[in-house]
Amino acid sequence: MSDSSDNTKATMGIHSYDAAAAAVAQSIANATQDQVDLIRNQNIIKTTATGSAFAKWLSNPMMADEYKAIITETSVDDPKESFNVASTVFKIYEQQSFGNQNDSQPAADSADDS
Repeated sequence: MSDSSDNTKATMGIHSYDAAAAAVAQSIANATQDQVDLIRNQNIIKTTATGSAFAKWLSNPMMADEYKAIITETSVDDPKESFNVASTVFKIYEQQSFGNQNDSQPAADSADDS
């Protein structure tokens, strides 16, 4: 093994560009899961509030206007908008270049160059 200061060679079998791409992909996956969890949690809260307002409206029909306002305010939104944003992020990620194509070769190929 030779001691080389050439930073373009992979030392652990993976190039820095590949490691960066994997880190970005993992970050996108985590952000996507967080967004899905957020939408689910918001929908649970909104559905619970809507159901409670309907139940109270049925027990007290004289307050129809107040409960109708609550039901309208807490109606579940269409989550497609959030997923469209995530889709746009994925498209941008696919278009990114994380380095030179030659840098993505296995470390064994570049280790023989010394």
